[in-house]
Amino acid sequence: EYAVVARQRRGGQDWWLGGVTDGSRRTVEIDFSFLPKGKRYTAEIWRDGPGGGIDGDRFAMVREMRTITGGETLSVMMEPGGGFGMAVTPRKKR
Repeated sequence: EYAVVARQRRGGQDWWLGGVTDGSRRTVEIDFSFLPKGKRYTAEIWRDGPGGGIDGDRFAMVREMRTITGGETLSVMMEPGGGFGMAVTPRKKR
């Protein structure tokens, strides 16, 4: 049906996540409980855009920046046969 994987940079604090789906459009809930609770991160997300997916416009892509906090969840939509990629980096203190 679908798969989501996460990998932490060796010796670092950055994470990379990716997901793929079968021929069904779906929304997945990404659980960030693997991050330190309450710590803030920037998520740079590349995901299928409207009309994208395996049988759609292969260039239909959306890039967005989101602030996430360790312990919360984030919904990501994938078009049929599509997926997403995400870079998660700690927020810089001001």
